[in-house]
Amino acid sequence: MKRKRFTEGQIVRILKEAEAVGNVRDLCRKHNITEQTFYRWRNKHGGMDVAEDRRVKELEREDAELKNLVGELSLDNRMLEDVLEKMLSLAAKRHAAESLERTHRVSERRVCNVLSLHRSTKRRQPGGQDLLERLSRVHALSEQYPRMGYRKVYDLLKADGWPVNRETVRLIRKREGLQVVKKQRKRRPSGVSTMTPTRAEYPNPVWSYDFVHDENSDRRRLRCLTVIDEYTREGLATHCARSVTSGCVIRVLETLFARFGALVCLKSENASQSMKLLSLL
Repeated sequence: MKRKRFTEGQIVRILKEAEAVGNVRDLCRKHNITEQTFYRWRNKHGGMDVAEDRRVKELEREDAELKNLVGELSLDNRMLEDVLEKMLSLAAKRHAAESLERTHRVSERRVCNVLSLHRSTKRRQPGGQDLLERLSRVHALSEQYPRMGYRKVYDLLKADGWPVNRETVRLIRKREGLQVVKKQRKRRPSGVSTMTPTRAEYPNPVWSYDFVHDENSDRRRLRCLTVIDEYTREGLATHCARSVTSGCVIRVLETLFARFGALVCLKSENASQSMKLLSLL
């Protein structure tokens, strides 16, 4: 910013000198200023001394600071109103309005303007008994027809003459955990087995193996290989380690073969694991 050539005190002294001398042209030539500048100074600073001029400057600066502060407070107020509209429910706004009236001793109109709440909405008290009856009716219909969604439950309520809208029924069912659970499709294995199903009719010929995952107290992962006899449901072996490789599986099975003899069929729920293991054995 370009620095001013004359300060306010110098300008006031030049104007005082002009009143004493009377010749404006000679005074302007003396101080190397134009007559337009002199008359502009006189319109702005005429009739004031240095202290008054300094006081006017201070008042102008305070006024600018106050305007800036008011603008920031207005922006903060608008942001708070947006937050109140999006985050607070009607019940919370009613409670907040009553608390503000008691705490700050202000009128209902002013509190409602601050909270963006209609006075009629604030005065309206929801019917507690009607709400409980409506809630119990929604519970009864949801238990009677567990596969019905909220739209059909709403149609039944409307047919019975209940004064409730569809969105209220949806929110009640969501809050109470009455939503219809979607049926999960059974996942089929990606591969197709080339072996005929073998059913165990006596101990030892048919085994099943699977992997079980767990973790210990320090949150480290564990992997367990379990082998059972399908006929007796006896656990033949359990191998637990941080990582179970194909070599570990082969060693466990070779130990079991040496102990119980050869088997007819080795089953697994994962078809890809069975194919990979058969290729290694």
